[in-house]
Amino acid sequence: MAQALARLRATQVTAPQPRCADPPHGNMTAPLMTLLATAMRHRRNAHLSRRQFEAERLLRFRALVRHTLPQSPYYSAIMRERGIDPDRCAPSDFPILTKRLLREHFDSIVTDRRVTREAIVQFLQRSHDPAELYLGEFHALHTSGSSGEVGHFVFSRRDWMRGYAGLSRLSQPRLRRTRCVFYGATGGHFGGVSWAVTACQGLGRWFFDVKCVDINSPLAQTRSWLNDFQPHVLGGYVSGHKILAKEQLEGRLRIHPEMVLSGAEPLSPGDQAWLGTVFGCPCINLYGATESMLMGIARPGDAGMTVFDDELILEVGSEHILVTNLFSRTMPLIRYRVDDTVRFTDLKSPYGPYPVIEQVVGRNEWVPQFRNRQGELDFVSPHYINEIFVPGVWRFQMRWLDETSFRFVVCLDSGLSASQRIAAIGAVKARLHEILGQKGLSNVQFGVDVVEDIAVDPATGKFRLVLPGGEAPAH
Repeated sequence: MAQALARLRATQVTAPQPRCADPPHGNMTAPLMTLLATAMRHRRNAHLSRRQFEAERLLRFRALVRHTLPQSPYYSAIMRERGIDPDRCAPSDFPILTKRLLREHFDSIVTDRRVTREAIVQFLQRSHDPAELYLGEFHALHTSGSSGEVGHFVFSRRDWMRGYAGLSRLSQPRLRRTRCVFYGATGGHFGGVSWAVTACQGLGRWFFDVKCVDINSPLAQTRSWLNDFQPHVLGGYVSGHKILAKEQLEGRLRIHPEMVLSGAEPLSPGDQAWLGTVFGCPCINLYGATESMLMGIARPGDAGMTVFDDELILEVGSEHILVTNLFSRTMPLIRYRVDDTVRFTDLKSPYGPYPVIEQVVGRNEWVPQFRNRQGELDFVSPHYINEIFVPGVWRFQMRWLDETSFRFVVCLDSGLSASQRIAAIGAVKARLHEILGQKGLSNVQFGVDVVEDIAVDPATGKFRLVLPGGEAPAH
């Protein structure tokens, strides 16, 4: 197997902005039809037994193997090496795919030769508009996710709509245009903001007025704008929602949403109930990932979180899950490792033949706070740190020292020249200065340290993006 694979190696938005322009080059008809057809199949699935559901899904997995994997040199080599029969195979016949393997074999995993890792990195370095598509055809995203390693993911427009169809479970028919706000990291090709802007493209603009409010904007500016806009739907991260909820309780924020959507961080049942009380509306807990889009939903009153695995096959380990993605044909992901902790229950979902997991999943990062020049405390969202993208940097971590300083630790690609290493470190410093300046925290001091690797927390075995008190895990 190793021999077979060896042959294959060959500007930030600070104010709320509508990001709803249709992608250039080509019409939206085929992606829209894909979205509708997928959503209709999901509705049919809700009436199947679990046995029928899994049998139909296995057939679609085998169709993916039969028609898509031969276009991937990486998977073609695996199938030859292992003697995998497309008509009889299951995901367990394939090896685990880690983020590091994906990075190393990116060009041979993808099925469209126009998509290369170098070209995607250059595109993501240049483009900060989540509505812009690579070559006008592909959604390109990046994240460090739960492992702390930078990953790149590419979807065709039809791939994207197949995955996006799961989000239709959140929408309800309305007789007026729905005002929606996404409060999160917005100045790049990140998962949450990319999902948000898709809602108001094409025909969606007649039904949704979507604005993206950067979580790194000064809190006073965000509060004033939200009071003026008065969103019907407030989406984002629980850490951001809790900060807004405090503003609401103290009377500085005065909004009346009809729904709060919380994702990307664990949301406890207590926080879910508290946010619902503060804002006077249901708070819905979402579980998703950049590479697999929406996976789970927990509405108020649900005993657990329903995993809608229509387009996914999940294998659960003690400290991770393996995700097989059925909607992505451009970048096939079979048994892709995600370092989230998921625990299945024996509960029956009220929404169909779907498994139910405990609601608290993933990792919960500590939120660093710093004092500005006026002596006021403000925060930097871990999600903004998480979405830092600098070519040549494959892992990073913030080590908070006090309310006026921190260290930023980075791991660089081993193949960088001396000048490229200097350029990468300079780019990291420039990006951090940009983030701090945007937040009004330009007085905060920091340094950048280069290390070979960053150890996980020895107590939990998990990677931590932000360390309080400057503590460093032992290697």
